Amino acid sequence: VFSDEELVALLRPLRYRRGEILSLLAERARAVTRRRDALRRMLEFDCRNLLVEQVLNYADTLGMAHALEIRSPFLDHRLVAWALGLPAALKVHGGETKLLLKRLALRHLPAELVHRRKEGFVEPAVFWLHRELADFCRAHLLGAGFDPLGLVDRGYAQALVRRFYDPAQGFDFALGKQVWSLLLYALWSLSARG
Repeated sequence: VFSDEELVALLRPLRYRRGEILSLLAERARAVTRRRDALRRMLEFDCRNLLVEQVLNYADTLGMAHALEIRSPFLDHRLVAWALGLPAALKVHGGETKLLLKRLALRHLPAELVHRRKEGFVEPAVFWLHRELADFCRAHLLGAGFDPLGLVDRGYAQALVRRFYDPAQGFDFALGKQVWSLLLYALWSLSARG
């Protein structure tokens, strides 16, 4: 959610130059198996990181908020292992993704449904941050205990928070994503400190 220029401004320069932040990502990338196929490496990285820490977390939170028991049938470990082992040509071809799933779906569903454009959803976290979580967020990001690990430029980060909550600025979803990331960092850094 931060551009490269914003990261340079946000991250403490010494730590950023040393690559301490990037080494965390490199460590996660090393956990991915050494496959030659770039698509397989990317999919495995996403499964280990984005899927677990973001997508499934949002699905679980949204399900619980509406008293729904969410099931993810495509995440059965046997199906995941099988799908990760498929050749890239069966996953993406000519820019089209999910080839096998679409072929199977065409047996049971209308073609216009199978081939329609993807519809994402906007997770409510930024809206909660702006309303119900505003005091909680300000307390963590504008308080004296913010950033006990010293990884970010506090002044820059806190200016983002103040701008997000400034009524004269209006609601800015992209800025809200940045503030949400800072809040998650603040909560993580408290637990990481022990």
